Amino acid sequence: FFVASMQARGLLAGSWATWGRVPGACVSVRGVAAGLRNGDSAWLGRERRRSMVYRQYPFEVSPKERTTNEGPRGTKQITSNVFVTNNVGSKFIMLNRPEVNNALNLEMLEDITDVYFKAYHEQWTRCVVLFGAGDKAFCSGGDVRSLYEAGIHPMDGPPAPQMEFFQDEYVLNQVIKTVPDVTTVALMHGYTMGGGCGLSQHADLRLVTEDVEWAMPECTLGLVPDVGSTFFLNELPDGVGRYLALTGTRLNAKEMMLCKLATHYIAWGQVPWMLERIESIEEHISERTIATTVGLYSENAFHSENPVLVAMEDRLTIHHEAIKQCFLHNTVAEIRAEVIAIKDGGGEHAEWAARTLPQLNAASPTSLAVALECLRRSESFQSLDLCLNMEFGVMRHLMAHPDFFEGVRAHIIDKDKTPNWAPEPSAAQVAAFFEELPEEQRLRLPYLEEWQPLDDDLQVKRVAAAKRKKAEDKIEALKLGSRDGRRMSKR
Repeated sequence: FFVASMQARGLLAGSWATWGRVPGACVSVRGVAAGLRNGDSAWLGRERRRSMVYRQYPFEVSPKERTTNEGPRGTKQITSNVFVTNNVGSKFIMLNRPEVNNALNLEMLEDITDVYFKAYHEQWTRCVVLFGAGDKAFCSGGDVRSLYEAGIHPMDGPPAPQMEFFQDEYVLNQVIKTVPDVTTVALMHGYTMGGGCGLSQHADLRLVTEDVEWAMPECTLGLVPDVGSTFFLNELPDGVGRYLALTGTRLNAKEMMLCKLATHYIAWGQVPWMLERIESIEEHISERTIATTVGLYSENAFHSENPVLVAMEDRLTIHHEAIKQCFLHNTVAEIRAEVIAIKDGGGEHAEWAARTLPQLNAASPTSLAVALECLRRSESFQSLDLCLNMEFGVMRHLMAHPDFFEGVRAHIIDKDKTPNWAPEPSAAQVAAFFEELPEEQRLRLPYLEEWQPLDDDLQVKRVAAAKRKKAEDKIEALKLGSRDGRRMSKR
């Protein structure tokens, strides 16, 4: 057993409950819910915070997940970037880097993939719940600082080391989307951006709380929206996906519910009870069972009578016609010209255009052009793997382009907010980003045949590390079938 401390505040039934960072163990769902339900003074009080010490169920932290930090009086403290709670019928995964808004690094991607690997082979595990530590973010994206530090790598040189990160990230996105017999529940709260959108948007059930801020801001960093965004953004109608990709506009819970990026809205105070209920399910687990359980504590459609959602701003519906008018064009120049025309026209959408134009102007011209072309090309793609393969090639070309490194320098390293972008690319230069990579550098997505039952954790780790090398490279051979030969894709 492990001892952990946690901070919370709130009232009963729909009130706020703030989860503090857990320094040594994953949150005890039963402990949280029991404290709230029983009216313990340590948990109640709108503006009061108090610590509570309780015992925690065992959780797994494999050696590579551990990091050693300096503790008080020269002691060593073992912490983890990923905590996994193993219940009878489910696994809870907590991203534990709240000091950087739970940004993903390479080790976290490998560890989460390992959890899915084990869940697939355990007949009793049929649900995985993803959530973030702290109360600020579910996941703010990938650790771009580490990608920046790896440096620029020309296309005619050796393979870019950053591609190992994208390889593992895209494999995890594909696994979350397609692994059979395992229902993924993603709880989005606070900042949910970039790579965090990849973790959540491919989940079966996508829950949002009242404080969520969802965005794909890659173009402002000299990248393009990836993690399968060319798959799920193209499902949004009338150019809304293009609008979100090119401007990096942040969405609230109401807007996410309206455009179906979220399947459920749940009040933050209801989360502990929902997790306790999921934890208690031990048999007859199915996606329908999990969805029904989630529905007991949340809303699966927008309800106008909900006072919290009603109070939120809805920019997508109000400006839908303007978004459609501008972002269905096929070039960035045409989109920008249309936005300027609406702004100068002084109509009901002029204020929206006045906000949108600076967003376009602040982004990398190369990123805007390439991102738009990605969305145009992927409109005919029928599966996530095709989108991921295209995005992987584009990312490799971006690691040879200066804009990403300039964007990270300006916004994260020096924070002067004045990137010196490369000039707007020509059509031929944009097309060059989609040139096929050499055979040995292409994305390798896994076969389920690789996921054979293993005898011990060491073998699990070995296979998980080697799975990228064993998978076939050609997309035509990517037959993601379940154990009875059916295709893995749930769509």
